[in-house]
Order: sequence, then C-alpha cells, then structure tokens
Amino acid sequence: MSDENTDDQQSKTQEPTERRLEKAFEEGNIAFSREILHWTVLATSGCLLLWLFPYYTRTFLGHFRRILESCGDAQFSNTQSSIYADMLKLFIESSVYLLIIVVFALAVGLSQTRLNITLQKIAPKLQNISLMKGVSKIFGKQAFVEFMKNLLKITIVGCVMVWTLTDVKTYIFAMPTLSLSAGFDLMKSLFSSLFISALSILALIALLDYIYQRFSHLQRLKMSHKDIKDEIKEQEVSQEVKGKMKQLRLERMRSRLNESVKGSTVVITNPTHYAVALLWNEETMETPRVVAKGTEHLALRMRKIAQENNVPIVENPPLARSLYEKIDIDRDIEAEHYKAVAEVIKYVTDMQNKRFK
Repeated sequence: MSDENTDDQQSKTQEPTERRLEKAFEEGNIAFSREILHWTVLATSGCLLLWLFPYYTRTFLGHFRRILESCGDAQFSNTQSSIYADMLKLFIESSVYLLIIVVFALAVGLSQTRLNITLQKIAPKLQNISLMKGVSKIFGKQAFVEFMKNLLKITIVGCVMVWTLTDVKTYIFAMPTLSLSAGFDLMKSLFSSLFISALSILALIALLDYIYQRFSHLQRLKMSHKDIKDEIKEQEVSQEVKGKMKQLRLERMRSRLNESVKGSTVVITNPTHYAVALLWNEETMETPRVVAKGTEHLALRMRKIAQENNVPIVENPPLARSLYEKIDIDRDIEAEHYKAVAEVIKYVTDMQNKRFK
C-alpha cells in the first residue's frame, strides 16, 4: 500500500490548476502555520505584560503594604474588603487583556485562511478510523518534521536565552543585595531582554515555517498528467450538462411564451422594441393581467406568434413601455393603467365585433 502511495506521489509532477486550488480552498485545505499563531499569542501577551508590569507591581506592593500596616487594627476588616474589591477589579482587567490576546490570535488565524471557515476538516469520517492511518500520523513524515522543528526551536531559543543570561549574570548575582523596587526593575529589564531575544528568533522560525507550509501545501496539491486529463474531462462534461440545462430552460421559456401569447387578448407594442401580452376575461377576471413581455428580438418573436395565431396587435409606445417596466409577468395591471388598457381592449373588442358582423 505504501509503495502505491509513493509511486502515485512521484507521478504528481505538474503544478496544481486553478480549479484544483479553488477546490482545496473550498474544502478548507489551506496552508496554515501554527508557528505564526504561537508567535502572535506570545508577542501579544509579552507586550501586554511588559506594559502592565509596573502597574501591577505598584498595585500589589501597595496592597501588601496596606495589609502589613493594618495588622492589629480594629478596622482591618474594612481595609480587607477594600483590598478584595481592588483585587476583583484587577481580575476583570486581566480578563479584558486575555480577550485582546484572543482577538489578535483569531485575526492572524483568519488572515491565514483568508476568512475561509469550513466544518469539512473537523467533520467525522469513517475512513479516518484506521489503525494504520493513526500509526502513520504518529510515525509518518509529517510527524517527524514537526518533532524536528520543535526540537530545533527549543534548542535555538534555549541557546539564545542562555547567551542573554550570561551577559547579565553579574546583575543576577547582585539581586539579593538590591531593594525590593530595584529588584523588580531588574526583573523587568531582564525579562525584556529575554523576551525580545526569544521573540526575534521565534519570528524568524515562524517565517520559515510559513514558507515551508506553503511549499508543502503546493506539493500536496500537485497533479499527475492523468489528474489533469480527468479534470479537463470533468469540466467538459460539466459544460455540456450546463449547455443542455440552458437549452432546456430556453425551450421551456419559448414554449411558455408561445402558449401565453397564443392565449392572450391583445399584444401591445412599441412598435418593435417592447411587446406586452395582456389577458382579459370579463366573466372570470377583475382586471387585465400581463401574461408575457419582452424587448428587442423577444418582442419581435411575440409579434410573430401573435400574427400566426390571429391575436390583435396594438401599437401604443407609452403604454407598452410603462407596462413592461412596472408590471411583472402573471401580475394584474395597476390602477394607473386602467384607462389606457380599457381603451385598447375596447378598440380590440370593437374590431372583433365588426369582423364577425
């Protein structure tokens, strides 16, 4: 089985077609770098922490001092309640900052997927329930690449952080002799150096991982000559089916047009640009109804059908244009057209009565 998959993969040497790329995008098969997502979360949380560190430090130290000063005080319970309220406020603020991190992570993730949200990737599939597939995911090529990538990332970041700490080891050894505020300032400076160093290395790793994911994605979508031939054949069949469907629609429209014009009472024209067929039955209808309408070649066809079936044709450009623009097919005419249509129908009725006298 693995030999067949290898041979099949080796035969896929052609670049993916536009249709192949569109289909993969619709299915949610998109190049996605988790390293960029991880870097975004780390950068956002680190920047927020560096920005908020002095504020939280002063706040916690202030609360700690108030607790120490209030020890043995009869009003300690009131002070304690005030401290708890301040701590609750800090907790709510922290939740807001966590929401900011989530928003940034979602924005970066959606930008990679180009706002494509699909459930096909997480939909359960029976063919995925396979022991061999599970083993191949654990010990396969992709799993090995991920393992080596994480190992390399940890090694590089660890070396950079050790190198950074080596430069400031003198300050670290002197930390026990510093005051509390000076110690916090040193910790902030040390954290900033470590954070910037780690973030710079991880940014490079994320960029390289994104390039690799793009390359790997295109490699997976490569096609063989047979795949391209099958796609061309599928498109030809699809075009043929679309052509037949269009032809059927046209035939149905023509058949409906023939029946509608043939059974109409009068066709009002412009004289050749517009044509509107009206149906009127004094016994069963309250108002005349538009049963067909068209412009240009369709209007000419309606005139021809009307002539072949002895349906009266009346030229009235303003009325024809107004009916065409304002009344849909199978809808009764509006009050503004009553007088003009009544005159046309009376004219047609008088002509028919004269013919049969």
